[in-house]
Amino acid sequence: MATLTNIISDSITIDGTNYGSSTTQVINSQAEVYQRRFVIPPYDGANDFISLFSATRLPLSAGDVNFERFAYARFTNLDSQYPLWLKITDVAGVCENPASAGYCFITIIPPGGSYIMTSNRIMATSGNLTAENFFDTPPNVANTVYALADRNSRGVEMDMLISTSEEIR
Repeated sequence: MATLTNIISDSITIDGTNYGSSTTQVINSQAEVYQRRFVIPPYDGANDFISLFSATRLPLSAGDVNFERFAYARFTNLDSQYPLWLKITDVAGVCENPASAGYCFITIIPPGGSYIMTSNRIMATSGNLTAENFFDTPPNVANTVYALADRNSRGVEMDMLISTSEEIR
């Protein structure tokens, strides 16, 4: 059994006043971890987002982890010049057709930045979510993460760290 410790710290000083904070998240009972470095290809008119990993109920291929045991993912852009984009969908596996997604969102990771997922639960619909309908909207049961590099780059290096728990979360 292993423990994952995630420390986030930020600090900024403006006109002599300090702002920021630090937080530490400890996740016990970690069962598996894998870390990969990729060179994410740029969009060139022919290629599309490439799949990185999936959290699914029945992991069937390399890059799939068990959805109920997913604990943490970190995606870090190691490039100093170009951004990359992450696409997160509810597609059930890296081998599934991304066009079958019920929801999809894209976030940018600037040069040197990171995107962190500390939960497998992502809520998205094709319409507005309100406090009234939020609790009636069924949660997702799968996530698949894809990446694409800036079209002006020759590819962007990315570091990915995934951790799963021994316990159902």
